Amino acid sequence: MEYIKLEDVWKTYKTKGVTVTPLRGLSMSVDKGELVVVLGPSGEGKTTLLRVIAGLLRQDKGHVYLRGELVDDLPPRERNVAMVFQSYAIYPFMSVYDNIAFPLKLMHRPKQEIDAQVKKVAEMLRIGDILSKKPSELSGGQRQRVAIAKALVKGADILLMDEPMANLDAIVRVYAREELKQLHKELGTTIVYVTHDQVEALSLATKLAVLHDGVIQDFGDPMEVYRRPRNTWVASFVGNPPMNVLEGTVREGYIVSKKGELKLPLPSSYRGSVKEGQDVTFGFRPEDAVVGEGDLRGVVSMIERVGAYTVVHVDVGDGTLLRVLYPSTTQVNRGDKVSFTVRPGSLVLFDPATGKRVEAASS
Repeated sequence: MEYIKLEDVWKTYKTKGVTVTPLRGLSMSVDKGELVVVLGPSGEGKTTLLRVIAGLLRQDKGHVYLRGELVDDLPPRERNVAMVFQSYAIYPFMSVYDNIAFPLKLMHRPKQEIDAQVKKVAEMLRIGDILSKKPSELSGGQRQRVAIAKALVKGADILLMDEPMANLDAIVRVYAREELKQLHKELGTTIVYVTHDQVEALSLATKLAVLHDGVIQDFGDPMEVYRRPRNTWVASFVGNPPMNVLEGTVREGYIVSKKGELKLPLPSSYRGSVKEGQDVTFGFRPEDAVVGEGDLRGVVSMIERVGAYTVVHVDVGDGTLLRVLYPSTTQVNRGDKVSFTVRPGSLVLFDPATGKRVEAASS
């Protein structure tokens, strides 16, 4: 069931005297119970998207549907949508209990009802034992739970999250991500979560939406987006390090790069999709390069040691640089000559004119 649907949504506004249009005909559907992560660079309109869904901003064009009903003219209070912000919006001078109860007090609910609702949502989120504490006494994961409890206490079944882990330390963020995944599994709440963090997006999402130029560039299973991006922009953005993307030509069952000295077998799945002499854009992930074997050659241009692995930039000719991954224990130096091959079937082909992925003739 399409629980959230945006249809050809446009939004333009002025900021510091400059007119910007962060949403340019954006369309997206979220099914009930999904945790959809919207990933995109900073300034691409991710927060604007959430505010349009919540009704805090009115779109200039297009439609918003919630639970199958058109809500363009409904104010935020009637949409039954809750938001969790980057700052959590937790009041430091209030106890956890009072923070959770605050939205209900604003609605002038009876004291007995407030008490019952607070305890119910606290038990559901496993924070019933910290209701008397102040936010300063809580861990990052606990503060996140309090923010979610505050959002859910009104009975909202759609939760919008605006980079809520951005202010957490790296190690705390790992635990907070895992807690959120477990909470989503237990509660079944429909969540739209926006971030610019690649790891966060790939690890959290049941579905991943990639936002750029005001539209959703790719949408689907996170690993499908990662392995088979819909276009070259997604290929060069999703992943750290990103996909290697080059221009080439189909020749006698191979793809020959236009720059550098690369000759890779054309995957059998594409043999009915492209023809001899056709120009293509092709890409492969750095982890799909098998180093130390094969007949591809290059010279090490740069080395990035990042702990678990080493990213090696290899010049394969004409200044064309490819990223390949080495084990962190491997000794490699700038100027070394290296050999590698690319795993069969790992190539993804794109149309050089449109940048869109070429669909394989067979899987």
